[in-house]
Parts: sequence; structure tokens; C-alpha cells
Amino acid sequence: MQVTLKELAERLKLAPSTVSRALKGHPDISEETQLRVRRLAEELHYAPNVMATNLRCQKSNFIAVVVPEIRRDFYAAFVNGAEKIFRENGYFPVLFQSCEDFRQEEAICRSIGVSRMGGVLVSVAQTTHFFQHFYSLQEQGIPLLFFDRIAGELDTDRVITDDFMGAYEVVRHLIVQGYRKIVHYAGVQHLQVAQKRRLGYLQALQDFHIPVEEDMIVYCNTAADVSLYTPQLMQSLAPDALFAVDDDMAVEVLSVLKEMGYRIPDDLAVCGFSGDNITKVTEPGLTSVDRHAEDMGEISARLLLERIQMPHKFPTVTKMIKPALVVRKSTERPVRPLE
Repeated sequence: MQVTLKELAERLKLAPSTVSRALKGHPDISEETQLRVRRLAEELHYAPNVMATNLRCQKSNFIAVVVPEIRRDFYAAFVNGAEKIFRENGYFPVLFQSCEDFRQEEAICRSIGVSRMGGVLVSVAQTTHFFQHFYSLQEQGIPLLFFDRIAGELDTDRVITDDFMGAYEVVRHLIVQGYRKIVHYAGVQHLQVAQKRRLGYLQALQDFHIPVEEDMIVYCNTAADVSLYTPQLMQSLAPDALFAVDDDMAVEVLSVLKEMGYRIPDDLAVCGFSGDNITKVTEPGLTSVDRHAEDMGEISARLLLERIQMPHKFPTVTKMIKPALVVRKSTERPVRPLE
């Protein structure tokens, strides 16, 4: 069990305040006393309570990183990139998962406020519609930066993917390959990332003069929704391509279609969005849009550190990361030449 400052003081028969000043090399404490204190501290492997110090000093070198689910490759890679920059600059990330739960996200923000973390990187949960918990952190003077999923109404720094262009490029690729009846699994309607990808999908169809039918956009929140809707959709619409809002959903589409006896890409094309590692090992390999998650983590961490060091120096910043289309076998088969 770790020894406390009070226990150290009791062993030395000194006041805790004297021990604290001695450990900090305070000039009021004699060199002899400082030496005694340091020797015993080393012997007992004493380490100061950094969080308690943060509370007293109103500052912290701990940064909260709040993600919906760390199991997702995107968030894991993002955290890896952010952590690298934080540690290079003497900061330590503390990871929290909202588990896509608004209430959990609220509780996390309360904990961050009590701990007075030095700053926060956050991507909002699917079920978050109100942002008072983030306003509260701002009111406490804790710098906030949103990445990927943002709280649009808050005036904060943010780092996002160009989701519109990423979706546009993947649908354009499908059209150039000869696909025409392209269904979009559109995800959670209120999330800005899903909205932008839907708009990119629609714009690509419009630019190539392909009519859009209302039932070609299917709103799915979970993989279970995909399992439920796909058999009905294949029967009623007979699409020749399916574009999913993220790779989790696209992988589930592949699985369901295989169970139904469809051959990909011989019978129809499937593609996703995010560039998760699983897209490299599915059979067939899954066409997707790489969001450069680790780079986004590094950029977000640098921008947050700038804000921490100069809180009022510059207006809030939005940085947009250009994604990259990664074409694999799942969209290879041309249906017919473009007219």
C-alpha cells in the first residue's frame, strides 16, 4: 500500500506541512531536514498525490479523452495518436468510455469537473441530444475540443473528417464502376457525421443524374437493425450496391448477404466508411474510406495543448481532415459502362 504524506510525517515526527516543503526544496527548511525527508521518502517509495495537488493548484497535467467505444478501431487509433503528443509534452491522458450512453457521458463530465482535468478531448455519444454537461465544463474554465462527433452548438475547437467528401467519393467510385441502384444505410439521424455522409451520397447521385428514391436511404442504429432490414430490402428494392455509414455496419451487411446466398461482388457491391482494420481481412476485402484516425488524434492533441497554454489567444478553430478512398474487392465488379 502506498505511503501517504501524513504517514511520512508521523515517522519523521514532523508536521505534514514541513515534510511537504522539504520535498519541494523550500529554503525555509534546513538541508539536514530536507535530506532526512528525502531519504525516508525514497526508502518507502513515497509518491505525491498528483490529483490532490491539481485540486489545490487549480491546474492539471491530466487530459480526459472521452470516446463512445474504445473497441472501435477508429477510437483506439485516435487515442494512440493523441497519447503520443500528450506524453511528449508532459501530459497524461485519462480514458473514459461513454458506451454510447448520454447518462454515462454526463457522469463522466461531472467527474472531470471535480478532478479539474487540464483539458478534454471528446466525441459525443449516439444518445446525446443535449449538451449542458459540456457547457458546465466550459464554465469551469476547462478547455474542450470535440473530434469526429461534435456538439454543433458549442463554441469550441474541433477536429473533424470531411465526411461529405468521403461519402461523395465512395459513391462516385460505385457509379463509375457502373452501379446504379445504390442503397445507403444512413445511421443515427441526428449525428452530424451521419448527416454529412448522407448529403455526400445524395450529391454524388445528383451530379451523375441518378434518381434518388426515398426508400433507398435506410436509417439503422445498430447491427441488429441491419440483420432485420437487409432481407426485406433485397426483396423489395433489389439494389446492386450497398453503402454503409460505417465499417461495423458494412461488415454486418457482408455477413447477412453471405448467409442469404449472395456473392460479393458478383451479385452486388458493399462498401463502408472509416478504414477499420477489419476491412483488410473480410472476404472479400471491404472498400472503405480511411479517416486517418491516428493523425486526427495527433492534430487534436496539439490543438488542445495550444488552447490550454493560450486559452484566449485565438478564436476557436475547426480543422478538417481529408479522408482517402481505399478500394478493395467488394466493389470490383462493373455492372455496365457509364452512359
